[in-house]
Amino acid sequence: MKEHYYIQKEAVLMSRNLYINGNLLYKGDPDNSSSDFLGSLYRFLNLSYPKFFKMDMLSKTLFLCSEALFQQIGWTTPEANVSLVFFNSHSSLETDKQFQKTIKSDDYYPSPSLFIYTLPNIALAEVAIRNGFIGENCIFMAPYFDAERCIDYVNLLLIKGIYRYVLCGWFDYVEGEEEAKIYLISKDRSNKIFNINNL
Repeated sequence: MKEHYYIQKEAVLMSRNLYINGNLLYKGDPDNSSSDFLGSLYRFLNLSYPKFFKMDMLSKTLFLCSEALFQQIGWTTPEANVSLVFFNSHSSLETDKQFQKTIKSDDYYPSPSLFIYTLPNIALAEVAIRNGFIGENCIFMAPYFDAERCIDYVNLLLIKGIYRYVLCGWFDYVEGEEEAKIYLISKDRSNKIFNINNL
């Protein structure tokens, strides 16, 4: 008999709003810039993590969405045995463009603080470092969230029995717009089976 895995919590960040399991947790001002919105969400979540302010916008998007999800679960010290599987369509394009400007400038000063964020997997690393996750992680580039591939990959990780949880989903940041839809998956029973209909 096939073993089922379950969605423990879902967090969605879109149109300057944050939802947990479909319920509005935080309503942002649609006229605010993405930077202002993410800053106000950081304060709303009552976080104390100065490294947040050094992150690029892509990393901030995933970081805040995951922090909100963990708070709703009640994780004060999340488990270390967590793996991360994500999809993204624009990679770190916005940061890449900013970094390119520092190379093209007359004084040619490539910014190290921007260069470090010119890979999208750094966003996953920020979440893992913050929470002490030691599981494997990967990010797939695709024009859309490939739910079938996500399910297959997460199932493979959980069936091994090495990881208790997998944090997975979609996040992106392009042209001043952030979005994320993330799920925490495990064997623990909940009212939502981890399948194509529930993603």
